[in-house]
Amino acid sequence: MIQDLWNVNEQRNLAPLTVPAASSAGSVRVVSGSGFRYVIPFPYRLHEMLSNVDTLHDSSIVSWLPDGRHFKVHDPLRFVESVIPSAFKQKSLKSFQRQLHLYGFQRIHEGPDKGVYDMNPCMTQN
Repeated sequence: MIQDLWNVNEQRNLAPLTVPAASSAGSVRVVSGSGFRYVIPFPYRLHEMLSNVDTLHDSSIVSWLPDGRHFKVHDPLRFVESVIPSAFKQKSLKSFQRQLHLYGFQRIHEGPDKGVYDMNPCMTQN
C-alpha cells in the first residue's frame, strides 16, 4: 500500500517551486498563519542596503569602512528617518540594533573604531 502511494508520487510531474515576482532575490519561504509567505532575511537586507548606499541614500549617513568588514552609522538621526524605513521593517534604531545582535554583529565601544559594527564573519562587502 505505502509502496503504491510512493510510486504514484514519483510518477507525478510536479512543477518546481517558483518564487512570486513580488518577492526579491534572497527571500526565504516561511510558514504563516494561513499558508506561506516569502521573507527577505535581515542580513541580506543589510548587505543590500550597504551595497546600495551610494545610489539610494547618502554615504554620510551609513557606509562600509575601507576594510570591507565593518560598517558605521555616521548620522543616527538621519539613518532612522530615511534609511531604516526604506530598507528594513523596523522603525527605530533600537530595533535595528537588536537585529544586529541577534545575527552576531558586535558594536565596538572603545578606541578609534568606536561606534563601528564588526560584521558577522560570513558577511563582507564583496
